[in-house]
Amino acid sequence: MNPWRGLGSLPREVWILSGATLLNRAGTMALPFLALYATQGMGFSPARAGEAMLAYGAAALIAAPLGGHLSDRIGSLRVMRISLALSALLMMAIPLVRSWPAMLALVMLWALAGESFRPASMAILTDLAPEARRKAVFSLNRLAINLGMSIGPVLGGLLARHSFHALFWADGATSLGAALVLLLAIRSDPSRHSSEHPPRHPFTALADRRLSLFLLAVIPVMVVFLQHEGALPVFLVNELGFTPAFYGSLFTLNTALIVLLEVRINLATAHWPSR
Repeated sequence: MNPWRGLGSLPREVWILSGATLLNRAGTMALPFLALYATQGMGFSPARAGEAMLAYGAAALIAAPLGGHLSDRIGSLRVMRISLALSALLMMAIPLVRSWPAMLALVMLWALAGESFRPASMAILTDLAPEARRKAVFSLNRLAINLGMSIGPVLGGLLARHSFHALFWADGATSLGAALVLLLAIRSDPSRHSSEHPPRHPFTALADRRLSLFLLAVIPVMVVFLQHEGALPVFLVNELGFTPAFYGSLFTLNTALIVLLEVRINLATAHWPSR
């Protein structure tokens, strides 16, 4: 079955959420350029840039289960609104500090706020569609994410020519815009009405041994994959002499390949065992 078929008949809320996601991701500039900001914008060493990325990742480890737990408690839509608004304000504050400890503190708070969005958005999309339509719902969401990521880093590379500070202000502005869309366009939270089970501790799932092993196996994969936001920009710009705009254009190449090929590859391998 083609997962793109019938997108037009998806619930209105799914399209609004995808539109907010597209707006938010189209402004994604701060995180991809964080390492370059630390080295070029603030004059710190690549090792310090690595510390900034570590601070973000460490806080994100806490934010993911926390965001899921809060979604069960107060509703996914509310968590998404708060996450977008708080992360926007924290991003806009980063250019205002000059000391390294203050920078790390703001980066960690930004990660705690911003990364809480992901589990909440996945939960609400699941609640908005019956199981038979979830492939289409998540296909639309993936399309919004990747279209947005085709825009944000490219614009970020162009803005970096003039001011690294503008990256954080533009990213924060699009996050506030996405929060405003969710506030004005969706009145009721579907996740507050569809839960059949009481909230559980966020780490309850780790009792499943197979899931725990799977998550451990994913860690080294992600360590390598996420170098595109850590070591790669510093290497390309500081070592090889490419421009930040060139680095930003690589995201467009990446996301264009995903948009063009991901669904086809998924369909071609749908009959393969998951292992």
